[in-house]
Amino acid sequence: MLIAIDIGNTTLQIGVFNDRKIVHTWRLATQHDRLSDEYGIFVASLLRYEGIQIAQIDGAIISSVVP
Repeated sequence: MLIAIDIGNTTLQIGVFNDRKIVHTWRLATQHDRLSDEYGIFVASLLRYEGIQIAQIDGAIISSVVP
């Protein structure tokens, strides 16, 4: 599975793909004061809620509007 994360100024969009098909998506408000560890825990919780184990993710794409 592949996880794709688009970090925008106002929203954070997350998608999980399996065999080139999107299987889950989430859209969250971007919070500029949230730490990377907090986002990691939050994303892991979303995956767990959908029954996806972190070990199943074998690739990632991350895009951001700011470096």
